[in-house]
Amino acid sequence: DGDDKADVKIRMLQGISAEDTHHTANALVIGPDGGLYFSHGVFHVDNHETPTRTFRSTRSGVYRFDPRTFEIDFHFPIGPNPHGIVFDRYGYQFASDGTSGTGNYIAIGKGVGAPKQWYTKRVLPVPAIGILSSSHFPPQHEGNFLICNAIGFLGVLQHEVNYNGADITAEEIEPIVVSSDPNFRPTDLEVGGDGALYISDWCNPIIGHMQHNIRDPSRDHSHGRVYRVTYEGRPLVKPVKLKDKPIPQLLAAFYAKENGTRYRARLELSGRETKDVTAAVTAYADKINIASGNTDDEQALLECLWVFEEHRVPNEKLLTKVFQAKEARVRAAAIRTLGHWGAKIAGWESLLLKAARDESALVRAEAVVAAPSFEGIAAAEAIFEASIRPTDVQLEFVLRYAKGKITVHKIVGDAIA
Repeated sequence: DGDDKADVKIRMLQGISAEDTHHTANALVIGPDGGLYFSHGVFHVDNHETPTRTFRSTRSGVYRFDPRTFEIDFHFPIGPNPHGIVFDRYGYQFASDGTSGTGNYIAIGKGVGAPKQWYTKRVLPVPAIGILSSSHFPPQHEGNFLICNAIGFLGVLQHEVNYNGADITAEEIEPIVVSSDPNFRPTDLEVGGDGALYISDWCNPIIGHMQHNIRDPSRDHSHGRVYRVTYEGRPLVKPVKLKDKPIPQLLAAFYAKENGTRYRARLELSGRETKDVTAAVTAYADKINIASGNTDDEQALLECLWVFEEHRVPNEKLLTKVFQAKEARVRAAAIRTLGHWGAKIAGWESLLLKAARDESALVRAEAVVAAPSFEGIAAAEAIFEASIRPTDVQLEFVLRYAKGKITVHKIVGDAIA
């Protein structure tokens, strides 16, 4: 009723096991495709009754729940105790494991991991991860990868993300927060509407469930803290109000510098009528000139594409337009969406082959990952085209994956082999 307090509770999903507090479901986030992603650890047995089947799983890793169909799937293996899932501005997805302190770039979902850790582990455990996206902070911090650490290092580590061909890595730089308080236990972080970084602190002297009795009186059941981190001498961001705003105002938010603002705009649009949203977004996207090479224009168009994906409405015209972006990561995101839509895009053959021949290894890698979503010679040809061009550790990995997934006539299979 407008007072910012929930008036109705609707149970969307049940059957998530909760027997072990350390491995329980965490890091819920809506992906650019409209799926709800979360992770949980190995000490759980899930039982879900979806509209079409019974889904049971004991796997440690990332899961995907579809809020529109109520289906659930296992998405990516990482463990034994995953904590943290993030998407960057281009839709690249990353996850970390709490116990081991290691992380992966989720190049391929549904059971296939990346070929290596994407950052060098220094400390553990990792209760949460994040992406720092805020114009309140200096430009050198934009898009940096953040890691909360609660034992080996009490603070928030910061990493600079680097692209070397299709290979994505994160290199540690100066930390955002370092604490001398032995009870500082950072468990989550978010960029607020004001651009400040907010960090939740469990604030507990005892956090283990092996070293200490569960009824140890030193356990603190009533205290916790939230820290607000700002950068001295720089103005805060003016919060953008999006709840219940007209669709044109929500679309204007696609030009915001902050990932969180654009994310919230897409979430708000997800609750509107599909026919109203798709009509408005189509008209809005038609006015954006992709040929300008303006990074803000390209980002706004990508956000428009993700709105169509979340509403489950394939749009070949918009997909083709986004693929014309000068930024390779935007083109790669367009091909990622092509893989999700599959043969629902009538002209997929041409788009997939162009992507497989793209000058950017990032785009070629996405074409290879997308190829198994299709059938026939064109899909096999895309894999072949990517394989005869320069490769790297990531491209070699996805090529092995795709060759094992796609089925074609023997002569084409021999050529690919």
